[in-house]
Amino acid sequence: MSNWQLSRIRCQKGISLVELMVATVIGLVSMLVLMQVGINFEDQKRTTVGGGGAVDSSSVVLSQLRRDLSIAGNGLNHRDSIGCSLSVYRQSNASTLVINQLFPVAITPGVGAGSATLDIRAGDIRRFVETGLFSNHAGDASSYITNSNYGFIKGDVFLVVQEGGAACALAEVSGAAANSTDVPHLTAVAGMRFNNPAGTGVAYSSDARLINIGPNPTFIRYSVVNGVLTREELLTQTSDDILEDVVMFQAQYGFNTVAEGLKWSNATLDADNDGITDDDDDWLRLTAVRIALVIRLEQMDKPDSSGNCKTSGTDAEPSVKWSFGSYNLADVPNGRCYRYRVAETVVPIRNLIWSQK
Repeated sequence: MSNWQLSRIRCQKGISLVELMVATVIGLVSMLVLMQVGINFEDQKRTTVGGGGAVDSSSVVLSQLRRDLSIAGNGLNHRDSIGCSLSVYRQSNASTLVINQLFPVAITPGVGAGSATLDIRAGDIRRFVETGLFSNHAGDASSYITNSNYGFIKGDVFLVVQEGGAACALAEVSGAAANSTDVPHLTAVAGMRFNNPAGTGVAYSSDARLINIGPNPTFIRYSVVNGVLTREELLTQTSDDILEDVVMFQAQYGFNTVAEGLKWSNATLDADNDGITDDDDDWLRLTAVRIALVIRLEQMDKPDSSGNCKTSGTDAEPSVKWSFGSYNLADVPNGRCYRYRVAETVVPIRNLIWSQK
């Protein structure tokens, strides 16, 4: 064999074992790096997509809340109806809805770190119709005898109020009256929803008023049940789950007080500074309601090497904040292993300015 052939064989001898091992290690390291980059990218994508979804969902919910609050007090803003007690008979299942004080908006603060409950009451009034009683009414199932029943038609719901803080009554016009003064509220008529066979149980004198609040009044309640924000219609007894993963729902009144101007509060105030809280003059000063929602994103972040999650704040301040409060994550299992979005809005309350005597 010639020297040329031997040289050619030596040039084609391939790679050594050391070179193969080095290449394998480099390939494995590169693969691990690429996998880690891919995992981090996927986590970031899921967090970003989840955050965007939470923003979109909260925007829809806040829009619904604004619509409901925009009609708060519509038809229920008569001075004598503000703060009255009211029992509503629901004929569908013979149950009674008890409202201790009838306010256009009622906020019940949560206990401890719990969420608030927001009640919104409004009429479905399309025509402002009010009439006075011509004679006393015993609170039974007989027709109300009024000065005039003009504008009261079958299916309209009406509120009976009397000056001096007496209880209110709610009933439904059951049909056309035989004359121009009677307002019947019979039970044995198809489609009646709020007429008690025994009557309202509240007696009224001839200076009481009947206020038409339209065919479909709404008494809505927003609350958080097992991490889900629900919207419940108390009159029709229907409920919808409208937003999941809600860890906090809060609301506050905004009163235009005599002493301090606009003041935000979890409770009602003596806004007119007359020494009495919850009278009609206080409620005429309710100008707005503000709302905050804290939503937990679905994607859970991984703990660090020490097993701790720090996505929601520093060690010294583990909380989620909104403009008028905060939610402490220290005692929430894995609370700091999630990211959160806060949604807020302020809604003006307009219908109370039309209150009349």
